[in-house]
Amino acid sequence: MENFKTIVVAVDFSPISAAAVKTALSLAKQLSSRVKIVHAVPVQITGLPMDGGPGYVDPDLHKQHLEGAKRDLARFVAENAGGASGFEIEVLSGFPADEVNRAAQEAGADLIVMGTHGRTGLRHLIMGSVAESVIKKTRIPVLCVKG
Repeated sequence: MENFKTIVVAVDFSPISAAAVKTALSLAKQLSSRVKIVHAVPVQITGLPMDGGPGYVDPDLHKQHLEGAKRDLARFVAENAGGASGFEIEVLSGFPADEVNRAAQEAGADLIVMGTHGRTGLRHLIMGSVAESVIKKTRIPVLCVKG
């Protein structure tokens, strides 16, 4: 097994990402790895004008979303870390797959751990898969915890 010194865990607050946190922290304990747990808040376009022009980002609304996500991430990790300590948490802003990859690169990660909902068919076509996008865009190994 490779020696994964730094593990980045991406969460979306689902039960599947709770399992990803537990898996990553267990693996990190066995390998004496550093762990960074991240959550990405997409930038939401609001106020689409009727004339078809571009919408805009409400910076105050986005700031509220980021602040709420920080509280939610701290609570989520406290509930799912099983008493583990010594990890970092960070809320990111942007398209989740891009932000997870950026965070992993900046952290010098050797492994990305994330949950996958395992959607197929029309649900997958409509909703896409952040895990799939991360895998396609990174050179870092990705461990997917399937729900």
